[in-house]
Amino acid sequence: MTEKHQLQDNFSSLSQKKLEQETRVKDLTAEKKTVTGSLDSLSQKNQELEGKVRSLSDKLKKGTCEGAKLGSSDKLYISEGEKSWSDSRQYCRDRGGDLVIINTEEKQRFISSFIKHSVWIGLSDRENEGELKWVDNSELKQR
Repeated sequence: MTEKHQLQDNFSSLSQKKLEQETRVKDLTAEKKTVTGSLDSLSQKNQELEGKVRSLSDKLKKGTCEGAKLGSSDKLYISEGEKSWSDSRQYCRDRGGDLVIINTEEKQRFISSFIKHSVWIGLSDRENEGELKWVDNSELKQR
């Protein structure tokens, strides 16, 4: 009789654990469905962003990036081949511009988002060694 009670207790305990596991499976299934939906959404956004990056890269390879707006009328130009800082600045000036001045975090993030190699920016200490100034003569402001 004692053995029968023990078996019944074990059965009840296992039945309770089974119910708990079934509930856990239902919860995990619902969570998986939510995560899968989020993953699909992120994958779609990733594809859109990759398309934009490809488009910008194609424009950069052609030497201009008119779609990459830094300000109301800013354009980025990328030259073919390596150039010195002075030659790069002249390249920009020949096109009516100058080397880029990075004066906001937003501009820094924007440029960093698609530039994958070394580039010259409009910052130098050519006039006074150790005193960095932008090409518009403004001083470098460090945070």
